[in-house]
Amino acid sequence: MSAKFFLTIEEGPETGKKYFFDKGIIVIGRSDENDLTLEDDSVSGKHAKITFENRELFLQDIGSTNDTYYNGESLQKRGPAMLQDGGKFKLGDVVLRYTAFVKLSLFIIKGSEIGKEFPLEANEEDIRIGRTAKDNDIFFTNQSVSGKHAKITFKNGEFLLEDIGSKNGTYHKGEKERLQKGEKRPLQKGDEFALGYGTGEVVFRVEQRADFQPMSDKTVAYPCHEEKQPVILIISVGVILLIAILLIYICK
Repeated sequence: MSAKFFLTIEEGPETGKKYFFDKGIIVIGRSDENDLTLEDDSVSGKHAKITFENRELFLQDIGSTNDTYYNGESLQKRGPAMLQDGGKFKLGDVVLRYTAFVKLSLFIIKGSEIGKEFPLEANEEDIRIGRTAKDNDIFFTNQSVSGKHAKITFKNGEFLLEDIGSKNGTYHKGEKERLQKGEKRPLQKGDEFALGYGTGEVVFRVEQRADFQPMSDKTVAYPCHEEKQPVILIISVGVILLIAILLIYICK
């Protein structure tokens, strides 16, 4: 199995550079044979590795000269450490930050079907948006939307919005200038974009995928023994009422 995540260089050569991975095991070091090569003399040829096990990512030193540190703790002494989102680790003099990949969805916030969710799949398949069902993955009957209006592609860990020659334009983050045909804009959590304009426009917001069940929606089951006392009380009252009715009938 593989995991999607990012590593960003916080300190060292190419500070600020961000790498996207979709693998079950990655090896980090100075050698070109690694999945991530760090050109720094303080980093060993094969320095550390990240493995995906039991739905978690673990960082492990693999016999480096200058050790691997996570939260200031030596991994040569303590062994593998489970990575937490935003966690930083040090290989020699190079500091890397781990960021989890967040699953995103499009939510309609203006237009027909407000609130409807469209999950964004992180694969090589384009997500096409337009007015015709046969040509698009997301489609509307709204006349402001072109038959083939826009598409979203996934590349290097980013979702990219692109207008594909629409009549009424695609607008990113409320900008007045429409995207040029073929122009690509990265989509991030909280971004909004519109297809068309005016009263007929359709507006989407990018948010974290809503694929979990809140605790408040779960049914609470109570033990049976807690219900025995009220049941017995109800039966007792019923028997007393029945006896009273019989006595009244006999007395008549």
